[in-house]
Amino acid sequence: MNPIFQAVVSAMIRLKRTCPECKKDQIVSTMKRKATVCCKYCGADMLRRS
Repeated sequence: MNPIFQAVVSAMIRLKRTCPECKKDQIVSTMKRKATVCCKYCGADMLRRS
């Protein structure tokens, strides 16, 4: 696998969060990766990943 492509994919996987209410996935910006953010679909809080 291309190392650049692999780096991009692994970065996106680390930023992906799943909403506990509606179970939809979304990507969180790198600036908010350590913060609790609201789901853009239903508005529920999504805790940061460990």
